[in-house]
Amino acid sequence: MGWRLTYSKRKNKFQIRNFWKAKRELWDRANYMKDNPTKAEDRMWKIIQKKVNSVLPEGCFFRRQRAPFPDLDCFYIIDFYCEKLCLGIEVDGSIHEGREKLDRAREHQLKQRGIKLVHVSNETVLHDSVRMEAFVTMVLNMCRVASFP
Repeated sequence: MGWRLTYSKRKNKFQIRNFWKAKRELWDRANYMKDNPTKAEDRMWKIIQKKVNSVLPEGCFFRRQRAPFPDLDCFYIIDFYCEKLCLGIEVDGSIHEGREKLDRAREHQLKQRGIKLVHVSNETVLHDSVRMEAFVTMVLNMCRVASFP
């Protein structure tokens, strides 16, 4: 229990991994990313905090750098995640360049588990905060209506 068989493309072989160690590594990575946000993530977090209180019902809140399914084979960290709405917001920066296929597979797995993902670019967050505030308000309103009829 706690061990999984995984395939490492980098090493080109199967490995037995300690699942709980991977889970710990995931939490450590998420905490590091939470403590060291990019400028765009920091600005987006301020926009989300500002809008959540005015748009969503009490008890709905977002968490930064969240791994929604750490106990499954879905080892993904979402930039901003609201569990009650099953909504994730991803700020796509330079780290996502060249990883489109991996990102699509990741998004597909999250959608299968009922999570809606919204992607915004770094440039939009950094250079058009008025549009971002309107966008976040619209997304939160749509999710609120769908989740709390």
